[in-house]
Amino acid sequence: MLLALASFLVAQDPDWTKDHFAGPVPREIARSKNGRLELANIFGSRRWWHGGEVVCIAFHPDGKRVLTGMRDGNLRLWDAGDGRAIAVWKGYGSRVAAVAISPDGGRAVAGSEDAALRLWEIETGREIAVLRGHDSGVTCVGFLPDGKRILSGSHDRTLRLWDAGSGKPVAVWKGHEKSVAAVAIGTDGKRALSGSADKTLRLWEIDGGKSIAVWKGHEGGVTCAAFVSGGRRAISGGEDNTVRIWDVATGRTVSACKGHADWITSLAVSGDGRRAVSGSADRTLRLWDLETGLELAVWKGHERPVAALAINRDGGRVLSGGGDRVLRMWDAETGEAVSFAKGHETAVLSVAVGPEAKHVLSGAEDGGIRLWDAAAGKELSSWKEHSWPVHSVAFFADGKQALSGSGDKRVRYWDVEKGRTISTWKGHAEAVQSVAVAADGKQAVSGSQDGTVRLWDVKKGKPIATWQGHKGAVLGVAIDPEGKRVLSAGADRTLRLWDVKSGREIVAFTGHEKAVAAVAFSADGKRALSASADRTLRLWNAETGEGFAVWKGHEGAVLSVVIEGDLVLSVSEDRTLRLWDAAGGTEVDSIVVDGGPTSVAVRGGLVVVGNANATVTAYRLKK
Repeated sequence: MLLALASFLVAQDPDWTKDHFAGPVPREIARSKNGRLELANIFGSRRWWHGGEVVCIAFHPDGKRVLTGMRDGNLRLWDAGDGRAIAVWKGYGSRVAAVAISPDGGRAVAGSEDAALRLWEIETGREIAVLRGHDSGVTCVGFLPDGKRILSGSHDRTLRLWDAGSGKPVAVWKGHEKSVAAVAIGTDGKRALSGSADKTLRLWEIDGGKSIAVWKGHEGGVTCAAFVSGGRRAISGGEDNTVRIWDVATGRTVSACKGHADWITSLAVSGDGRRAVSGSADRTLRLWDLETGLELAVWKGHERPVAALAINRDGGRVLSGGGDRVLRMWDAETGEAVSFAKGHETAVLSVAVGPEAKHVLSGAEDGGIRLWDAAAGKELSSWKEHSWPVHSVAFFADGKQALSGSGDKRVRYWDVEKGRTISTWKGHAEAVQSVAVAADGKQAVSGSQDGTVRLWDVKKGKPIATWQGHKGAVLGVAIDPEGKRVLSAGADRTLRLWDVKSGREIVAFTGHEKAVAAVAFSADGKRALSASADRTLRLWNAETGEGFAVWKGHEGAVLSVVIEGDLVLSVSEDRTLRLWDAAGGTEVDSIVVDGGPTSVAVRGGLVVVGNANATVTAYRLKK
């Protein structure tokens, strides 16, 4: 039965990969190491999902591609038209701080915190050369207009000029008293501008490497800079939260543009030189009129500081990225986000698989819940009645009803077919982190940040009992197959076993060194598994609380765990889904989940993972 379902599930559309990938699906994402898990579909849209903090961005001269650098040391090439990933270039062991593309579009250069620059061939993704000479991390880089030379800045307080053909250093420019954070090159290739943590900008003569002028005005370090108006003016951003427009001839400030509530991280200028966009740690982008210095618009959408941005050649599109791991494309005229999203638009925090694996339910950070057809990967309906993140979802045994728990302190009881709330259960004083339904569907249980576990009468929508014992948030709950016992997992590093009839705490399970995020009973109810921020899973005697084994392998906090027959599945902050032998605790297989896994569910050979990139990833589980 399981194999029959596995062969059928989520395999109806052979072209589904084209909606998410501009080229072949990367091997590490498509198939697990030992072949037990195969990527079957992705529900929603993974477009512009970066998988890590975005640090730098550059548009290709053809306007059709974009190159981005990541904190984890990788570079990604994107289709600028639809946000699909084309390729990932790996070569750094440290943060990529700056990228630039040659004027002819054939090569790219990237600077890293390891003090090196790497030159890449764009069409093949081949690393051409490694440029070494800086004594500290590279912070900024650019090609000269002829494409034959490269200019870079570094924490070592210098700028260095390189021969782009040979990779050999040409000159070292000194003058700044602190880290060089920004570099800009004039369109005529004769002058360059640098910005530094020493609060100054310096104008340089490129051929002689001579510092022509020092501009002062910023009250904090200068973080970004660019030439505008054919080189007559320049623009800079700083740690003083201001954008400054300069007269290049005099070195005087023309306008000090104020509006950001935190330091400026990035700048980009429109092709006609009339406007500029700034990105800030205040999570916004702002559009400026460079003639008047007036703020034209504020663009909001990022959930973390904006670290980088770029404008395409015709000035119609702005791309930004930052700590929220998502690239956002903006219409430069309207300031509206250009959406490629299908399905959820924020992180998926919870997932559940319905009876016979026909349906999947997902809950998201924005309070939305979506019902999916598992075979087709299509959205059937969406529900938006929670006002805060949906941390947990659960189907009833017949699949006709479901429960959800949210940061709005509510548990909602849903009619799945109609997509409407049957009843809303109130009582928790803080966010509901987890919900579970008894096999007979008569009772349910919830765990909350208020430190309590509540037992509910489903039909009445009323609490039967409130159990207190944890010394902190309750992050996970599970009901045994007979509905007689409940296990709760807490931020206090313990699990607690409760007797449903009496409400008595039977025993506390101890052993984890950090918060316990999730718990699951075995099918016979005799064993339990827990997942913890201490990077381990633990197997327990579910009747006595005795610890049987500690399973190690994950390299980050373990976020969710489920049991399917003789197999255990877990997801972690290390961006992997791992498969374990339930009896021996040995790791059977693993697969990379590049969307940033948050939760996992399984039934009938279908494994689904909720992801931080607003998608649900579906896998076939093979025997």
